[in-house]
Amino acid sequence: MLLVATLVASCMVLHEGSTASDSGDSPAQNGGDLETWWTMANRVILPQGNMGTFPGCEHLNLMTDNQRRACDGGSDLGVRRMTILARASLATTLECQKQFAAQRWNCPKFASGPLFGRHILHNSTREAAFVHALMAASVAHESAKACSEGRLGRDCNCVTNYHEEDQLRGLVDREQEAARWATADYRWKNCDNNIAYGLRMAKKFQSVEPRPGVWSRQRKLLNLHNEKLGRTIVRKGFERAPVCKCLGFTGSCLTRMCWREVPNFRAVGNALFSLYRSPVETTLNAAGDGLQSVYMATVDAAAGAEQPTVVDGGAGDGVTLPAPSENQLVHGSDEWSYCDANSEFDIAGTRGRICQTGSGESDSCRSMCCYRGYQGQTVTQKARCNCRFVFCCSVKCEECTTEFERNTCN
Repeated sequence: MLLVATLVASCMVLHEGSTASDSGDSPAQNGGDLETWWTMANRVILPQGNMGTFPGCEHLNLMTDNQRRACDGGSDLGVRRMTILARASLATTLECQKQFAAQRWNCPKFASGPLFGRHILHNSTREAAFVHALMAASVAHESAKACSEGRLGRDCNCVTNYHEEDQLRGLVDREQEAARWATADYRWKNCDNNIAYGLRMAKKFQSVEPRPGVWSRQRKLLNLHNEKLGRTIVRKGFERAPVCKCLGFTGSCLTRMCWREVPNFRAVGNALFSLYRSPVETTLNAAGDGLQSVYMATVDAAAGAEQPTVVDGGAGDGVTLPAPSENQLVHGSDEWSYCDANSEFDIAGTRGRICQTGSGESDSCRSMCCYRGYQGQTVTQKARCNCRFVFCCSVKCEECTTEFERNTCN
C-alpha cells in the first residue's frame, strides 16, 4: 500500500506541480508519460537493490496506450515486463552517473517527479539527448537479455537459430555471416540474446506524441532520433563477433561453442558518451518534417582545417543544410553552464563540488568551479592495512593513517 501511495503521489506531483520552461513544454502535456516509466526503478526496486512489489498497471495512469498494453493488465507477464523496465531505469541511472561523475552536471537522480530533474524533461540540451539515447539502449539491452534467460516467460525466448530466425531478418547480411563461418569448425549454442524482441520493446517505450506546436515537433524528432541511436548501438554491438568458448579437453580450441550477446552496458555507455562530446545542434527543416544541422563544416584555407560555419537554419541565405547522420547525437539550441543552482529545473550548481588541481579535464578546479575559485583542505583518513593471516584462524591488521588534499568549489 505504501508503494502504491508513493506512485500515485508522485504522479500527482508530476502532473500538477512542475513548471514549464520558456519552450512551452509542460510535464502534464509532453513529458509526463515518459517520466512515469522512467522512474520505474523508484517504484519496483528497493534501496538495497532487491525487487519490491509492482503496484499494478492501474496506477500507471500517465502511460500511453502502447505502454499500458505492454503492462498487460497487471498479469504475470505485465509484471515481468515492468520489472525489466525497472532494471533498465536503474541501469540507466547508474551508468549516467558514472559517465558524468567528473562533469558539472553529474546526472542526479530524484526519488519523485522527473527521474533526472525538470531540466532533462523540459530542455533539448545535449545532456537530455544523452539520457534519451541511454534509456532506449538500456531497455533494448535488458529486454534482450531477459528473453535468453527465460525471465519473460511465454512472451519470448532466446534465438535458437540465428541465421534462420525471422525476427532478425534485415538486421544483418546473412550471406556475409554465413561466409564468415564457412571455414570454421564451430557449433552454435541454442540460445542467442533475442535482440529483435529487445529492439521492439525499446521502441514501444519511446517518446510519446507531443502536443501541437513547432517546438514540440522539434523536440519529438530530437527524442526519436536519439532513442533510435541508442537502440542502434546495442544492435551493432550484438552483430559484432560472437562470444565463443573452446570445447575439448586439450585446450586446442579446434571446436568452439559460440553465441551472440548484447554488448556490455558499460561499452554502450562509453560509446554514447563519446558521441556526447561531439553532438550536432539541429533545428527543424523548412518543411517541418525533419531535422537539419545548424552549421556546416567549411575548410579554412589558411588554417587548413575544418571550421564550423553557423547558418541561420537555411532561412534566407540560400544554403540547404544536411540532415544529421543517424550515428550522431543531436540536440536543440538549449545550453546550460550548470555553474549556478536553479531549483526550478533541479540543477544543484557546482558549489561544494570536489575538483582536481592538476587535471586538464572537466573536473579541474578551474572548469568545475566556473572560475569562482576553490578551497583546499587536508583530510586525514584511517583505514586497515598490512593485514596478515594468523594461524589459526584469524586476520590481524594494523591501522594506517593517510593524508590527502581535498579541493571544493567556492
